[in-house]
Amino acid sequence: MSKGFNEYRVVRVIGTLVFAIGAVALFFAKILDLIVVFADKAVQLAVVRYSNFTGQIALQSFKEDQELWNIINSVNQNVLPLADVLMPLLFFMAIFTMLIGVCIFSFPRYFADLLTTLKVLKRGKSCLEDESAFENAVPETLFKVVFKWLISLFVLIFIFVSTFLVFRCATDESDDHLKKEAEIMEQASIFIEKQKDYFKKNNTVGTLKQLNLELKDSEYFIYTISKGGSRWTVKNKEDWGKCPAGNEWKISVTTTGFFEQKISIYRMLPKNTHCADWTPNFKDVGKSLPKSEKK
Repeated sequence: MSKGFNEYRVVRVIGTLVFAIGAVALFFAKILDLIVVFADKAVQLAVVRYSNFTGQIALQSFKEDQELWNIINSVNQNVLPLADVLMPLLFFMAIFTMLIGVCIFSFPRYFADLLTTLKVLKRGKSCLEDESAFENAVPETLFKVVFKWLISLFVLIFIFVSTFLVFRCATDESDDHLKKEAEIMEQASIFIEKQKDYFKKNNTVGTLKQLNLELKDSEYFIYTISKGGSRWTVKNKEDWGKCPAGNEWKISVTTTGFFEQKISIYRMLPKNTHCADWTPNFKDVGKSLPKSEKK
């Protein structure tokens, strides 16, 4: 058996390089995914921060907070949706490239023919007498082809399992809790701001249609607004940690005063303390003018 390079060894080197390129792409894809997760967490924290009383005061008072809020909105509306589309595609391409590398390494004869047909490589002397020990010992039979496919399948499964474990270990469960809290705070803040704006113009509470408000179709919660628009409710669809499904967060809006009408907003946490603990800032959501609100 020749100790130098033959066409099979060259093709296997190419397969190894292709696999390495896929592995490097997967590594950088994971780095980018961590950056996206960090950016998403920053957006969620900002939503929670600026939905409460002190956050609203900061937005009204400080230019830096207003600029930061604009940046956060830009990232949330432009960058994160694009990343959600591109990241799975990047991971798929990286894993697919690694699989191609494994196939090239496992089936050098077929890929050698393909590369020479495409004129990527130029065939030298026949290497039928220079095959590896395994190829000399085992003819190119159905058993050998099946054996190589099984090896390729095993490597592919190993890659997928390894990638899944890496993602699983790198996933912080607190991100999921923060995302749910941010969603509740954002939707509650939108409802309150809509009612405040409607009250300023009409001196009364607006209905869902009058507010021109579209209820969010959420993966985690069910949002409802009463017929008159005075009560906003969100109910969790599934258990949230120790918070059982079916618990409700409520906001009631009424008008008070005889000579001068004022808007009063009441925020009610679930009676279950575990649910209340997940949304500690809910009691302050939408607060901006304490003198015109009643908690």
